[in-house]
Parts: sequence; C-alpha cells; structure tokens
Amino acid sequence: MELPRVQVHSSNGQLLVDINAVHLEPGEVLAVTGPSGCGKSLWLHALFGLNYGQDRRQAVLSPQTGSFLVVQDPGSGLTPGLAIQDHFRDFSHSVQHRIRQVMDELGLSRALLSRTPDACSGGERQKLMVAMVVAQQFNMIACDEPTASLDTDSEGQLMDLLRTRCRQIQARLLFITHETEIIDAYADRVLVINGGRRAWLGGIEAWRAQQTFSMESIAWDSELGTELLTFRGVIPTQVPVAFSLAAGEWIWLIGKSGSGKTTLLHQIVGLLPGTVYLEGRCLATDYRKRSSKERKSIQMVWQQVERTFNPSRTLGVQLGDVADEMIAGLGLVNLDQNRVPAHFSTGELQRFALLRALSQSPRILLLDECVVSLDMDLREQVLRYLKQVTSERGIAVVATSHEPIFAGRMVNLDLLQKDRVEFGSRP
Repeated sequence: MELPRVQVHSSNGQLLVDINAVHLEPGEVLAVTGPSGCGKSLWLHALFGLNYGQDRRQAVLSPQTGSFLVVQDPGSGLTPGLAIQDHFRDFSHSVQHRIRQVMDELGLSRALLSRTPDACSGGERQKLMVAMVVAQQFNMIACDEPTASLDTDSEGQLMDLLRTRCRQIQARLLFITHETEIIDAYADRVLVINGGRRAWLGGIEAWRAQQTFSMESIAWDSELGTELLTFRGVIPTQVPVAFSLAAGEWIWLIGKSGSGKTTLLHQIVGLLPGTVYLEGRCLATDYRKRSSKERKSIQMVWQQVERTFNPSRTLGVQLGDVADEMIAGLGLVNLDQNRVPAHFSTGELQRFALLRALSQSPRILLLDECVVSLDMDLREQVLRYLKQVTSERGIAVVATSHEPIFAGRMVNLDLLQKDRVEFGSRP
C-alpha cells in the first residue's frame, strides 16, 4: 500500500505539512511520532479527508476502501445521546457478535452496551471504538494516540489485539504515539515528523539506537500553606475516598481506566454529588448553586479537551488577555491564537486549556490526564512550570494519572477496599 505525498496548507496558503510518500507492506506496523504540534494528526487526517475545510473527495483512505481511522478523542467518534449498542445496530449480526467478542477480550463489561458514551470513561470509549473497527473487514487501521486514555495493562491488551488481528489477515497498522515504550514493543518501522516534515523513517532497531532521553524527576515536595480543600466522595465501586489539601500542595489520583478518577474530579467541581469544603466553607454539591466566585476558584482542565472550546470562535477571543509569562511557561509563544480550535493539535489545546484555567487565578486546580498528549520534553516543561506557578500562588492541585509515574502524594484507587475511607497520606 502506498500512502501518497501529503501537503496541508493553512487558510492563508502557508504550507503546514509536506510529507513524502510512505509505503506499507502487508502486515506491517508503522509508528508515527514527533513533538506535540508537529503535524502528525494533520497528516493522518488529510489522508482520510478530515482536516478543517478539506474536501472529503480528496481522501486517500476511507472505510469504503477498507481503511479505518480511530481518532484521538474517542468521544468525538461516538454519538453523545446514542447508547453504545445502537452505534452498530445497522451492522450484520456476525459483526455485532464479533464486536461483543472483542469487548470481552478487552475486558469491557457488556453493561456498557446500554450506556451512552458520556457514561463511559475515556479508556472505555477508546476500547469501544477499536472493537467496532477490528470486528469489520479491513486492510488498514490507523489510530491517533490509541493508548492515551489507557493504563499500562489496557495498553498492552489493546495493542496486542490490534497487531495480532492485522497480522492474521496481513492488514497494515499505523499508530501515532508519544510513548516510546509502545513504539519499542509493537512497531516494525518508525516515522518521525518534525515541523510538518518527515524527519526520519527507518526500522525499529535503528530507532532504538537513537533513544537517549530520560526524564528527570520533579521535586513535588514544597513548603505547604494553609489548608484549602477538604473532600469526601465515592468512586463507582461505592468505596468512599477522602483527602485534604493545603495551599501549593499536589495530590495524584492513580488508577486504571474506569476506576473513578474523573468521577472524583466531577464531584469536586460540582457536576456530581460530593462533600467539598473550600477554606473551611462547605460548598453546594451542585455547581449551579455555587456563587460565581466559588465556581471561579475551582478550575478544571478536562481530558477530552477539544470539547471544552467553542469550535466557531478563535482561541484569542476565548482566552482574552493572558500573561506573556504563562504563555512562555506553557510553550505557546509561537502559536497564532487568531485561529479556531480545529487548527490546533490536541497537545496544543491541552496547554491552552491550562492557560485558560491559570488565568482565572484559581485556588484549586483539577487536572484530568492533562499531559497525555504531550511529547516527553514538553511534558517535563509543562509539569515543571505548573509545579512552580502553583507553589508561588498557593494553588492546590488534584491531578489524575493511570500509573504512579510521578513522585509525590497519591491515592491509588485500584488498591481501595470496600467500606474503607482512604486518605492520601503526606510524606
């Protein structure tokens, strides 16, 4: 299979992406990587005719020709008000049966079939999207950050399934990722994109020889201020969780997909019932009954960040006046804000969402997998800056992650026992 040369231009004619043709052998697995915002998704979406303003007739790949795309934001690939089982009601009975079989292989409960996408976790939505693709007849599957919403065990399940199914029928698998471990374990070849151009293309052994990066540890311990937040909530297994946070303090909620990390953040922000004390004052469980000052004091950066911006307004209009120091700290200096969200990568939108939240001068910052779409260099830069600014301003932070990859105080939701209240202990 030959993926032709792809060029993507901006609305004013600027050449954003220019990637030469790429040949894929039957059964081959190609990993695509590169810095956040380098043009990986633009290239892939152009092949499927999905870029903003692009004529769909320009698509090189499509389901009609046996090529399927699993998008980075699983929520945008599913209809919000439609039950999961209704997404494939028009498929043949054999395909519906295979979808259920794949769900079992991926550890997905059949109870999800009667739920709408918003009632599923990000990881569950990601697995469901893949199940609906691999159950069909295909000659190529392309995935944009397929493991970004998954814990390590689920990553392995999903990638094993994709690679095995593709090799069984000699179909091609292409996936975009920042995770070097996933590339190392599953790719046959690696395409590196930088600045919208092909920077490198070669075999996995040659790629391994180039990998020298190691992320330095970030010092999460700092002098704590007065107590800001006291919280008591319940995760989906009905296990109670409680913790307190001081000014400048971070706590990580660790757990697998569907363990309740985002549920707890929703309880703090007032979308679900939970007990929240802010500086000793009990807040209403429903955010609509909180004062404007109380709502502004708790800012959340959502995992599905594309859905938190108005698609028809430029980011400059939505962000308003923000400090140059924050723009620089989040690595956004060279990005033109006078464009609508569709012109930005998910990693760029995640950083703009952080910028918007910090510009509100919050007392509490809730971060739901806020750096999963960033390459490792940017991930370290952003986390270091966030640690610095939250310490300086006395902002308490509740952040989620699938794995305990960061040092510091944490609550592991996978280890909680029934009827036990877990307090994230301080070192």
